Amino acid sequence: MKTTYILIPAIVFLILLTSNPVSSAEMESGRIAISADEQYNYALHLIQGEKYADATIELQRLLHFFPDHQLSDSARLLLGFCLSEENRMEEAREAFAEAAVAAEENSTGVLATLLTGETYFRQGLLADAIPWFQYARETAESIELQDAAEYRLGWTMLRAGRWTEASRAFGSVSPRSLLHGDALNLAEKSLAGLDLPTKSPGTAGVLAALVPGLGHAYVTRYRDAVVAFILNGLFIWAAVEAFDGGHNALGVILGILELGWYTGNIYSAVNVAGKYNTRMQDEFRSGFEDTFDAMKLPPFKRSIGFSFSFRF
Repeated sequence: MKTTYILIPAIVFLILLTSNPVSSAEMESGRIAISADEQYNYALHLIQGEKYADATIELQRLLHFFPDHQLSDSARLLLGFCLSEENRMEEAREAFAEAAVAAEENSTGVLATLLTGETYFRQGLLADAIPWFQYARETAESIELQDAAEYRLGWTMLRAGRWTEASRAFGSVSPRSLLHGDALNLAEKSLAGLDLPTKSPGTAGVLAALVPGLGHAYVTRYRDAVVAFILNGLFIWAAVEAFDGGHNALGVILGILELGWYTGNIYSAVNVAGKYNTRMQDEFRSGFEDTFDAMKLPPFKRSIGFSFSFRF
């Protein structure tokens, strides 16, 4: 009788155990099954928290286990985004290249092209960024992506000081675009760059060659001009006095030193003229707002429930 009472619970336990083999296997292995959607959403959660390194790992894991999932295109683009946020630009470009190759939709390939240009833009490699934005504009089937490419092209021209081309690109953004209002404003304001005060590096160099310090005075660096004039004047005077006094070796040494100060004065004048122009342009652009938001573009806006922007 006692044996019967012992066997009944044992039999019931065995029946329950064998009736759910998947659960028992999971219990034994300690594994938890996660779907591609859950993996993707977790990566988005990490991106929202600006934990880009962790998000990169999760997106790489998703692409490894679910390479053909419907979210894989967006995952590749997000992977490139996360890498660019970590300033890993070469790896970001590789991720965007893979996204473009694997893309099933035109919008994915075009956005990958656009964001490749964005990596160059963020690095200040404007000449490299321009062809990517142009290609994105020419190949996009979506008006939204065409407008985004025009807008980025406008900003690239703006940063390069190509004011007329910047205005033309901004003016090409369609009235239906969310970027239209900002682009219209930038199209008008960018032309004011044509009237910015500039200093010619060539003129500064010639003036510095004629009279040491004059090139700096041309660029309104009056203190540097006085220092350059006095320093060069003293060395010239000392070299002449040395030769007049029969100290030829000393005169040669002072002459060589003066030659260094003289050429340095020319180089410095040319350099400060370039810096003057850059400063004027930077101050001019500082009042402009860049409202580009990649996450509002297809295909991102179909698969992401929030928005975040590239920062500069």
